Amino acid sequence: MKKLTLLALCAAALFSCGRHGTTPPATTRTQLSAGWEFAEAGTQEWRPATVPGTVHTDLYRAGVIDDPFWRDNEKRLQWIDKRDWVYRTHFILDEAAMAKNRMELLFEGLDTYARVTVNGHEVLTADNMFRRWCADVRPYVKHGENELVVSFDSPVKVGLEKYDAYPYRLYANEIADQSKLGGLGDKQVSVHVRKAPSHFGWDWGPRFVTSGIWKPVWLCGWDDAKITDVHYVRQSVEKNACKFTANVEIAAAGERAATIEVRADGRKIASKRILLKEGVNTDQVGFTIRNPRLWWPSGMGEQHLYRLETAVKIDGELADADSRKIGIRTIRLVQEPDQWGRSFYFEVNGVPMFAKGANVIPVNSFIPECGAGDYVKLVENAVAANMNTLRIWGGGCYGDDALYDACDSLGVIVWQDFMFACSMYPTDREFLADVEAEAVDNVRRLRNHPSLALWCGNNEMGQGWWNWGWRKQTSSSKEVLDEIWKGYERIFHESLPAIVAEHDPDRFYWPTSPCSDVGKSQNHESGDTHYWAYRNKQLPYSVFRHEKGRFMSEYGFIAVPPMKSFGKFLADEDRDFFSEAFLTHVKCPTEPDLTVVYSERYFAAREDFASQVYCSQLFQYDALKFTIEQHRLSRPFCMGSLVWQINDCWPVTSWATIDYYGEWKAGHYCARRSFEQTIVAADIDEQAQQLTLYGITDALEPIEAALVCRLTDFGGRVLSEYTVPARLDANASTQLYRTEVGELLGGRDKGDAYLYYAIERGGEVLAENTLFFTETRNLKLLPAEIDVRTERVGEDVRLTLCSPVYVRGVEIGVPDEGAFVGDNYFDLLPGVSRTVTIRGCGNPENIVVDNYLNHKK
Repeated sequence: MKKLTLLALCAAALFSCGRHGTTPPATTRTQLSAGWEFAEAGTQEWRPATVPGTVHTDLYRAGVIDDPFWRDNEKRLQWIDKRDWVYRTHFILDEAAMAKNRMELLFEGLDTYARVTVNGHEVLTADNMFRRWCADVRPYVKHGENELVVSFDSPVKVGLEKYDAYPYRLYANEIADQSKLGGLGDKQVSVHVRKAPSHFGWDWGPRFVTSGIWKPVWLCGWDDAKITDVHYVRQSVEKNACKFTANVEIAAAGERAATIEVRADGRKIASKRILLKEGVNTDQVGFTIRNPRLWWPSGMGEQHLYRLETAVKIDGELADADSRKIGIRTIRLVQEPDQWGRSFYFEVNGVPMFAKGANVIPVNSFIPECGAGDYVKLVENAVAANMNTLRIWGGGCYGDDALYDACDSLGVIVWQDFMFACSMYPTDREFLADVEAEAVDNVRRLRNHPSLALWCGNNEMGQGWWNWGWRKQTSSSKEVLDEIWKGYERIFHESLPAIVAEHDPDRFYWPTSPCSDVGKSQNHESGDTHYWAYRNKQLPYSVFRHEKGRFMSEYGFIAVPPMKSFGKFLADEDRDFFSEAFLTHVKCPTEPDLTVVYSERYFAAREDFASQVYCSQLFQYDALKFTIEQHRLSRPFCMGSLVWQINDCWPVTSWATIDYYGEWKAGHYCARRSFEQTIVAADIDEQAQQLTLYGITDALEPIEAALVCRLTDFGGRVLSEYTVPARLDANASTQLYRTEVGELLGGRDKGDAYLYYAIERGGEVLAENTLFFTETRNLKLLPAEIDVRTERVGEDVRLTLCSPVYVRGVEIGVPDEGAFVGDNYFDLLPGVSRTVTIRGCGNPENIVVDNYLNHKK
């Protein structure tokens, strides 16, 4: 293997991160991804390694451990994080490479405590997963074969040393640091280790505390100058012109005259002569883009991107070039006094935007397992559900470049947390300096993305400290508590906002989520809101009629994975909500009991596994539908609805709307319908028993149409109907109709009928919905008689379904791996056919069509 690796590196072409014309730059960058092997420290049992990667996945590929996600293997793999590990490779430098004046080794990410040697010489040490690490290796490399070794200390052992040395215990939520599972008792070390907090466990994630080279490694050679950063700063946006300044940072080997050139979509638009001095130089080049095409979020306009290239030339020769895409837009977070308190919404290019979206956790427990395509797919799934906003949550990791590139190209606004969540962190100067370097690295890396809208200091720390009892659980000493809070303020109210102001002044900084006012409980009058109290009290989801704030940045409803996924991580004998293996994949303390409670409350579900799985899906659908509609009909009071969460990092019972294997749960189909540009929604005042119908649209022009309402029994008989004119205000929620529930039902039982209501224009249905007046379990549904017809259309299968009676909760199951059902978890109206396209279905005879009555007691 070593010989093949050396030959491969000898033949590999050195390449640049950017291109400027057809001339290759003098600066070269080579990725060192081949020929790696690893061993436990102190042994010589070398095995092949993948870089980027983790020790857990390398051990699995080597056959040392079983699949970490299978059954209850998680608890048997906790020994890995207590060991030290070593990675090594060899690379060849030829005469051309050795002729470079400078040679640098760049690690985009080391997880976490690492010592790096080149040919036996230590060149750097690392202690933060979130930082980039660069070392000058020119004095230590040689012509021919070179050895690169990275030694990792156990993050748990280092964390324990820091924990024991710290003068007092820092609060960490037990579901956010599962120390007992890791064999550490009550010693929660995660807050002392700058790596993804969720590696230590979460209420949806396993405890796999990884080590490894988790991002690419580069060997960079250069002579006179190298571009180290370019920041494109918008100065003004007018209809006919947008003015920019390119802030260019250049490392120079000595004093040299140079030229900076800027190109937009291949056309030179600016040039400037400068004098470089040895070391790091910064300079600015102004330029203008004429008749700019604006970048808009999905659903509001196009996502036009300009490719900007900045080059440094010396003596007419290209020294280095940087190429990236930018978008032209304005985004501001509007917080202004209004009739309810203080607003909280994003305004894009002068237009208020209702944020429709979700929270993102790490896409895999072993983050390097995800490629660019996985991040693109995640954003595509968000846009497919009519989402325009994603929040990158603070308990995981800063996203891969591919994630933000996809958000740029597909029009998804990004709320970006810094990586702090659900715990309190050290206050010493060393820790603060490390955090500041981490923040600078990531702010500089992400600030050119047009999708990035906001930096947030942390997740739930402010509320937890002041209002959720963290102080009482931390210490009885006022001196200790004061010191912890002063440290909090230094990080989240001084250092991080100062870094954002210096390095990304166009972006808004928000100290913590949720937040209304520092030291006060989150409220419904200002700021952003997380609402989870319904779980512990087993409240009905109708509580969200009242529990809604100005911007709902977290809320959600748990569901197990779809039935199709269970065979990938559980054996047949594990298919019981309370089996040991099943419970390994349930991290939320209230589960699975709460799923059983809600399945009985709303659906009178049978107790068999399949029925509980089905009703778990239907509950997530119904609860999300109600809550999203409540948020949208309440605008402009509420201007954001971010579901917790869109994705999973492993197979688990969670709030995700898409499971680990990419299967859409019912909740994602719900989000797609509830987040459509134009919807019609109902609200019943439970006390007054008054029904109000709303038309809601994000369209920037008003809609003149008609509201059509039909009260119908479940056999299809129309009991009453009426049509009234309807004008939907642009980019707003409009009240269309109001009536008494009793008057509408005309003395009928609430389970006898449903209301169909729609917005129609010229015979076209713009939006439609149905309303029940009681829980599904009480509906007087008739036995379903679904006529199912299938036909091949190219490589797809087209499924047409129809029934003479109302069918609740149609679920279409396709066993084929990778198959996608275009529409699912819908109700069939009597006599109204519905056509669904299925991609990747091999044999249509294997399709299973299910419905609610098959799972009711």
